[in-house]
Amino acid sequence: MGCGPSIHAPVQVEATDDGASSALFAIEILKQGETTARRFYLSERDGKLMIGRGMCGGAWMPEANVAYRITVEAADFAGHRASAPQAFNVTFPASINRR
Repeated sequence: MGCGPSIHAPVQVEATDDGASSALFAIEILKQGETTARRFYLSERDGKLMIGRGMCGGAWMPEANVAYRITVEAADFAGHRASAPQAFNVTFPASINRR
């Protein structure tokens, strides 16, 4: 047994073209019906962002059957953001394993 459930919204992103092993992305998650978003940064690995929670921790734990608006925006390591963020909606299934 691990520390808990692992649940993610995998997002394909454009890999860096400068040979770096990862790129930084600003993530904003707004839960349906709320006005305050959760904000954090994630690193790209192999062209993907795994937005959610791993077995032993993570930046955010999604709730089952709840809609979220997730905005992804490329950033540099100084925190400067790109001018064209991408947003999408996601609802996690009722089958999320909860502790």
